[in-house]
Amino acid sequence: AKCGSENSEWSATQHFTTSAARLADVNAAINLSIYPNPAKDQATIQFTLIQSSPVSINVYDISGRAVKTLRNEDLKPETYSMNFNTTDFAKGIYFVRMISGNGIQNQKLIIQ
Repeated sequence: AKCGSENSEWSATQHFTTSAARLADVNAAINLSIYPNPAKDQATIQFTLIQSSPVSINVYDISGRAVKTLRNEDLKPETYSMNFNTTDFAKGIYFVRMISGNGIQNQKLIIQ
């Protein structure tokens, strides 16, 4: 081990490298999709978890204000599909953000 410029007597120096995770790899692991998009009365949100994780899915308006929580719970690894009623929302552009142990992903949702 090494502490500053001093070598410790506890172990020999070990060298290793780790590869950095790319944001694209993390987002691909989430696999969040919304359809139909644009939506009129309802949209389906589908995602896959690769590990058990707390999951939070929120809808934000164009100004970034959270307008609805769709899910906030611990989930097991599998593919999920949930229907989202959009009739209470004004027409416009929204963002669906999913946060989990697999990463964060945002998808634009247009409501007609």
